[in-house]
Amino acid sequence: MNELRENFANDSGLQFTLRQMQRDLANWRVHGLLLILAAVLAWSGPFDTQSAFSLAGRFAFWAATTFLTYWAAHFFAKWTRFHLSARRTPRHFALVAVILVAGLAATVAVLPVTIAVAGIAALAPSAIAATATHAFLIATAAVAAMELLARDKPAETEEPQRPQPPRLLTRLPVEKRGPLVSLSVSDHYVEVTTGAGRHLLLIRLKDAIDETAPVNGLQIHRSHWVALEAVSAVRRENGKLFVETTAGDRLPVSRSCLDDLRQAGLLPR
Repeated sequence: MNELRENFANDSGLQFTLRQMQRDLANWRVHGLLLILAAVLAWSGPFDTQSAFSLAGRFAFWAATTFLTYWAAHFFAKWTRFHLSARRTPRHFALVAVILVAGLAATVAVLPVTIAVAGIAALAPSAIAATATHAFLIATAAVAAMELLARDKPAETEEPQRPQPPRLLTRLPVEKRGPLVSLSVSDHYVEVTTGAGRHLLLIRLKDAIDETAPVNGLQIHRSHWVALEAVSAVRRENGKLFVETTAGDRLPVSRSCLDDLRQAGLLPR
């Protein structure tokens, strides 16, 4: 439900539903289950289909009926649930509404199949009632399957994902790997300072900075980069600006980087 509310702010109901359908249509397990259901119905021949068709005919009829009713029910159930969720409709009322809409959509979707098979007789009230019964049963099964999947989904999405560490840390000895603090040029090397210590790497500063993502940092001088979370203070001495880090370093700030420092909220505007 939270996913639906978040998407309601960004998508239309049609956009959200189409995106969900595209994902669900790629699920081969669903198609496999529908084929198994069609095979079972063809073998058992319910609703007088055993006497009306051969085994191959029954399978063709039930395959078309099952797929049409399921996907029509699936589409309109998703679309209806999207709008009901946005209006915070109580769960039980929403479920009844979704089943009714899905059943109606499934009935309309399967009518062409019944008309093609039975002709104009498929439009008789008793025939439409039988078609609607089949469609509502499959639609209810489709909605129930979606409900079960929706209940399982939060357990997957709520599991916190660990952020990937900066690629730069993989260049350091294991004992020196920790939260990035700063990078400083030292001759042809870059001194990497972390919460676990310091280490020199033979690398260009630009290339080292490119490997700091996803850490939020800022180049404050042509020879220095600092992680914003590692800035403990910004001080001015004798007209020059310095950044103090949690590692106890004082790094100079060049004039060309002042605007970046202001935008990062480290200097008054």
